[in-house]
Amino acid sequence: INLNQQFLTLGINGVNEAAEFLGIKVNDNPEYEEFCKIITGTISDSNRIAENNPYNKKHQLKFNTEFVPAENLAIKNYNWDKENKYWVPEDRNCYNSYFYKPEDISISVPEKFRLHGKRYVNTLDGGVALHCNLSEHLTKVQYTMLLEDAVLEGTNYFTFNIPNSKCEECGYISKNPFKKCPKCGSAHVSWWTRIIGYLRPIKNFSIGRRIEAGKRFYDGNPKKEEC
Repeated sequence: INLNQQFLTLGINGVNEAAEFLGIKVNDNPEYEEFCKIITGTISDSNRIAENNPYNKKHQLKFNTEFVPAENLAIKNYNWDKENKYWVPEDRNCYNSYFYKPEDISISVPEKFRLHGKRYVNTLDGGVALHCNLSEHLTKVQYTMLLEDAVLEGTNYFTFNIPNSKCEECGYISKNPFKKCPKCGSAHVSWWTRIIGYLRPIKNFSIGRRIEAGKRFYDGNPKKEEC
């Protein structure tokens, strides 16, 4: 590993909640865009100043900023803030790491791509992943349209996240969600999804993340149930 190519990363978590506290709507609007740029841009400018510090420059230290899911810390920070009587949103149990609220059914897929496009991520030098939650796979034409949209919006880091299913009785695996195994008929089924980036069974996530998984909106199926 070449240490000169490694970054000292500043992780951001909870931008949505900060905006909500200030009364800013979390969707693609000028006020929210400016708010996000103030946060990411200020830190990015500070990173460049730090890199040009004589000591840091001598040792070729690099700094960047990215949105981080903070698997356990996002829940702990939420709980600590709540215990200390700070304002926290009551409709969720943790802070998130997207430019949109993953449980918000009013945010369309194209808007999610805009919110993770160049207008929002240009000053976020470490990046942020868009996990585009869908209830089922799209057609080739639909996927092509979204990929073209991603190019136009400058959305450079994303994945399509469709729940995978596994039958715990016979071991049958499907890249689509099902509640009853089509092979053996068992209802003993587990779902796999990306909650913080890793594709894992929901049952293996922490209790807090399992609660969050049950709140997330998968486009095409607003009444998704936790499995």
